[in-house]
Amino acid sequence: LNALWIPYRRDQEEVKQAMATMITDDVGAIFCHVDVLGADMGGGFLCERGLSASDFPEHLPVFTGHYHKPHAVPAQRKHPRTHPIRYVGSQYQTTMREAEEKKVMVVLRSPGHASLPHVLAPDSAQIAANGADEPEPTEKS
Repeated sequence: LNALWIPYRRDQEEVKQAMATMITDDVGAIFCHVDVLGADMGGGFLCERGLSASDFPEHLPVFTGHYHKPHAVPAQRKHPRTHPIRYVGSQYQTTMREAEEKKVMVVLRSPGHASLPHVLAPDSAQIAANGADEPEPTEKS
């Protein structure tokens, strides 16, 4: 699998420039660490700043990081994609905000991929203490 690997950059134009100059016919996927508009940042928040799905070539699978919840960015009607932009997520829950969030391991095989449940990582859960109806805070924001 020939792939383009793009590290995190604050300047989104650098990422666009890398894709414009480095994607050739033999590139089969993009691996990056970027913000994509509409991505699920966790806790009910969606990304409002970053790259648009239309900034990526629609014919290439894109695997990215940055947000811990594994998910695919919803396709936009104006810019349909052959492959989704997929956040692989963290391998285990790192904060209480990720409590009850299911983690996966992404296994790549040319020409596709599969997401497998990650059963070895510890889970976090919020529980009510002292018989209270509401969970007690477990982490300072």
